[in-house]
Amino acid sequence: CLASAEFNDLLYLGMGSSLYKMNGTGDGFTLIDNFPRVITALADFSDSNLYIALGLSEPYWYMSTAEALTRSTAAVSIFKYFTMVDAATPVLWGSDSVNSIRSNTNPINSGAAWSGQTTVDTSYYDITKLLSKSGALYIMKENRPYYLNSSGAVQSDLAPELEALKKSTDNGKNTVV
Repeated sequence: CLASAEFNDLLYLGMGSSLYKMNGTGDGFTLIDNFPRVITALADFSDSNLYIALGLSEPYWYMSTAEALTRSTAAVSIFKYFTMVDAATPVLWGSDSVNSIRSNTNPINSGAAWSGQTTVDTSYYDITKLLSKSGALYIMKENRPYYLNSSGAVQSDLAPELEALKKSTDNGKNTVV
């Protein structure tokens, strides 16, 4: 699994359970730390932290610009994917099961509580990625892309022509907004 994010003006990569950053000369990577599970997502958030998702069986971590790592102790802390939606108030979105998402405006320990779950279609099709574009959240699943409308309701009419005729583990996974 490969996850990447630009954070603190550097490129960070999650490869397997290891977190790396590109060195100052741009010709190699430096190991930051190893985690107990495979890194499934990295997200730069507006609070100057990098959020590190470790799949659906291990709490997420976050890292400051000084590269201090902190394990989440939030009541809800298990996420597979993250993305920041840069709206009037920036929001970190995460997928906390194969078909549900939650949001938070201050996801550090002792910050705000995560929202209630929003269900995205059936659990038969897994979420494969979260994307953000122009202040909106897009949820890629094995069968088709979904999005949240302005009232926060899940919509499936974005690109119905992309619907997979059979269960596909990569439908929407490599989508670029």
